[in-house]
Amino acid sequence: APPQPRRPRQLRDGFVYVSRTHGLMVPLVMMAVVGTLGYNFSVLLPLLAERVFERGGGSYGALTTAMGIGALAGALAVAALHRPSRRLLVAATFAFGAFIVAVGLSPSMTAALLLLVPMGAAAVAFVALTNSLLQLEAEPPMRGRVMSLWSAVFLGSTPIGGPLAAAFASWWGTRAAFVIGGVATVLTAAFAAAHLQRRKLRAAAYLAATTMPCEPVCEEP
Repeated sequence: APPQPRRPRQLRDGFVYVSRTHGLMVPLVMMAVVGTLGYNFSVLLPLLAERVFERGGGSYGALTTAMGIGALAGALAVAALHRPSRRLLVAATFAFGAFIVAVGLSPSMTAALLLLVPMGAAAVAFVALTNSLLQLEAEPPMRGRVMSLWSAVFLGSTPIGGPLAAAFASWWGTRAAFVIGGVATVLTAAFAAAHLQRRKLRAAAYLAATTMPCEPVCEEP
């Protein structure tokens, strides 16, 4: 699409466009919630290594390496997709939240290392699918503003979530901080799944209402 000329109120128009387009609003809300409460690895993984497993920097490095291996695998898997879908985004979000809870409750360092691999894959899949769906859903003249909002939400939510995760860990413990972030992510997936189901039911009802019955003259003899 040709570049859009500058004009007043373009930012406001972008907000209005996103708020009126469910295919854009839901992924952005998901990104805001998960980015705030789920993407806190830089805060929680050091605490997991030191306070839960009573290890040092080497173990923290092993934890991040395991997650990095999973992230690479998840990125390659998403890149191989023919086309992303909302169902796949919901599944990746649910898996991400479930693995966050599992890592937080892991009984040993070995279990945490094994669980961090699929968690890293789900984390990258969530971000990549959200990004792709927003670009595909947005109209070409609005795509730049939509992706600017996505960047603001993605980059702006994690700095807010970091202090929150640290506060949760200070008040209730490191494992509880993991569980809070994981449960919030799972609930976000449930919200998106319910919204997707409502849209499907509305579409089916609209199709049934607009489909005219065949007249007798068009019946087979």
